[in-house]
Amino acid sequence: MTDNPIKGAIMYAIVRTSQFSMTAEGITHKPTGARFLPYAGERYTGKFCLGQLDNVLENGVKYRENEVREMMFDLWVQFNSESVEQ
Repeated sequence: MTDNPIKGAIMYAIVRTSQFSMTAEGITHKPTGARFLPYAGERYTGKFCLGQLDNVLENGVKYRENEVREMMFDLWVQFNSESVEQ
């Protein structure tokens, strides 16, 4: 990625499904470290940790929190419905 051509401007990155890692213990947005950790015995109630989500990353980009949260929730619901079906 090239340097930001407009000094001081924030470049927002596109959130992609491939940026997430999921296990039974939770889901993590790998570029920022933002994660959702469900409480014991719960699937959809838990703790959300921002990681670096609120910051401009070293590569000069920033992720929109609402976009990361929305995709994270959608993927988490899908992951849990697939694991229940198995």
